[in-house]
Amino acid sequence: MKKKNYIVFQLIILTFLILSISINSFASTKVLRIGHLLPVESSWHKGCEKVAEIVEERSKGELKINIYPNGQLGTQKQMIEAVEVGSLDITMAGPSLLGDYYKPLKAFDFLYIFKDYDHIQTVIGGSIGEELKEGLLKRLQ
Repeated sequence: MKKKNYIVFQLIILTFLILSISINSFASTKVLRIGHLLPVESSWHKGCEKVAEIVEERSKGELKINIYPNGQLGTQKQMIEAVEVGSLDITMAGPSLLGDYYKPLKAFDFLYIFKDYDHIQTVIGGSIGEELKEGLLKRLQ
């Protein structure tokens, strides 16, 4: 179960990297919003809280992330579209929804195609993961 949660966390991080926007300028504190569908008890939400904590700490308080769980900001598709147009900074989506924007990501819906945890880490962290990230970013531009 720990490996499954860690894989989900890794997918969250991958999604963050793919869908995060660049920050053009800082006021004294820049606040980003992240929306997701899951309850506060979920591993996704706990992952968001940890990322928000790390971001605030490493930015020395110049960057803060407010988290909106339970679909407060709409459906997953609505939140992805909001990220596309810039009205939402970050959302988390499973590969099946991201695959609607970039078809090769649908492969991640089939976690059993990976031999083990190390295999998925190699794929996500290697040239294939980089190619998928670049392909999605090009598609969203």
